[in-house]
Amino acid sequence: MPAAEGETAAASPAGEDAPAPPEEAPDATARADGPAAETAPDTAVPAAAGAQAQAIDDYRAALQAAARKHRHYPRYARAREWEGRTTVRLEVDAAGRAANIAVAASSGYEVLDESALDMIRKAQREVALPAALQGSAFAVELTVLFALED
Repeated sequence: MPAAEGETAAASPAGEDAPAPPEEAPDATARADGPAAETAPDTAVPAAAGAQAQAIDDYRAALQAAARKHRHYPRYARAREWEGRTTVRLEVDAAGRAANIAVAASSGYEVLDESALDMIRKAQREVALPAALQGSAFAVELTVLFALED
């Protein structure tokens, strides 16, 4: 299944919310069970520098991989042929704890948004924070796509 066009995501130290350039990377998607639900490729904001930017990219990739294990396309939504895209923002505090996990952009369907939040919450608990990010507050955004196959 093709990745959505123009997908963007941001990862930045807390308070630096510059938009990321669009990027397509179909091999960086994660499928949810059923026809399709994917985490779209995400990129780091250029303001995050050097090793920290790489650590944020690595952390995001690890979150995407972990999210694949918790993929779920709700039956209720599938039965109604609902599709959508939910962007989830994960804010990590300087102590390395998830300070906030919230919908940054809704799919338009609460059931899909809740499923995306659940995937990222579970993934976040499984993924260790890289040493380069310890002591830093930052945020990442991951987009989960819910699309029925044709």
